[in-house]
Amino acid sequence: LAAFVLQGVVENKDRHEALQRFFIANDSVTIATEVPVYIRREDVAHMESVLKFKITGDDGLVDFKGRKRPIELPKLLTGHIDFVQVRNGVVHLLDYKPGAAKEKPIEQLTWYALALSRLTGLRLFEFKCAWFDEHDYFEFYPLHVVKKLSRVRTRKVRYKDGTIAVIPREDALTIV
Repeated sequence: LAAFVLQGVVENKDRHEALQRFFIANDSVTIATEVPVYIRREDVAHMESVLKFKITGDDGLVDFKGRKRPIELPKLLTGHIDFVQVRNGVVHLLDYKPGAAKEKPIEQLTWYALALSRLTGLRLFEFKCAWFDEHDYFEFYPLHVVKKLSRVRTRKVRYKDGTIAVIPREDALTIV
């Protein structure tokens, strides 16, 4: 559809708007365009402490694309989602990127998904992100980007005589 719509666009600066107008008017799964979102530092803290996501580094800093070194998360992070679609029960967040094959806006789209998840109360599991141009379309699940911290469970074996042995996680032979 993007290739079809962009045939009628003369100025490059008008591509986003032309695509958004077309999709809203003609695509039944597109429910919104140019959606403003924000996420606060407290929201990220909640996601890390309650939901057990790993978003910031061990030092509490965040790597942002284009920055030479990690920085402290700003009090408020904002953005605009180009397209929001609902297909097969999944919320799709789409971003039009000219030259999509050369772009990797995974970080940006993941932040959008985190923000919209927090603002709507929908689980991150229910989101899929994608970027596209008139030639290519790339998608991913933002849940796969944020690391879910898991509890370290020990596996135990109970013998008939009542003794309990802990099975080590590593594949190593320990001679006692």
